[in-house]
Amino acid sequence: MSDDDEPKRFRYEEAVLILDKYAREQSSLTFLRVHHKFKAVVASVAWVDFMWEGVSPEQALAWAWEDAQMAFVGRSDPMLNAGVLHLWLYVRKDQHDAWARTIKRAFDAAEAATSDIVPRRFLPRDRLKQPRRPEEGFGQPALLPCWGPRLREWSLDERRQNDPDELERQHVVLEANEREKLRLDKVTKANLALAKAAGKAAKKAGK
Repeated sequence: MSDDDEPKRFRYEEAVLILDKYAREQSSLTFLRVHHKFKAVVASVAWVDFMWEGVSPEQALAWAWEDAQMAFVGRSDPMLNAGVLHLWLYVRKDQHDAWARTIKRAFDAAEAATSDIVPRRFLPRDRLKQPRRPEEGFGQPALLPCWGPRLREWSLDERRQNDPDELERQHVVLEANEREKLRLDKVTKANLALAKAAGKAAKKAGK
């Protein structure tokens, strides 16, 4: 895929492919059904929260799956958190580690496939975490996204009296700064790896 063809959105499909494969490979039809129900919940979030005029279904789903990503770390909308907890209830105890690894691998793949220029709904420090397990509890409050109706509704609460435009602007700037820092960190690590490989090659050639 060329740079021009690359979707300028979260590549949620990469995560869904891995989660789908895990669900199909389990011996539990109940887990597969619960998995499909969770995907339907995510689709309903896309329809209700993000299907604005001019927004494609793919973009709406991408934003909804960003919220779902946060549910897997236990910090999203209560409806999505409940869907993730429902999934965990149908995973056998001896499969908990495998399921946690699958979740992490799924969203790592989506992150890797997503361009660094794509604005994100949540900060890297919040979304790039290990999946939350049932024994850790799902009672933590939802984290506010960097933009959108939830943030603006929160800011308009009479107890807070924030300017929703200014609050959203501040969050968007913070997300962009953290995303750029993450990009530079990845570039630095890649350059160090190349330098190390070149050093080894030169040392080997000198023998």
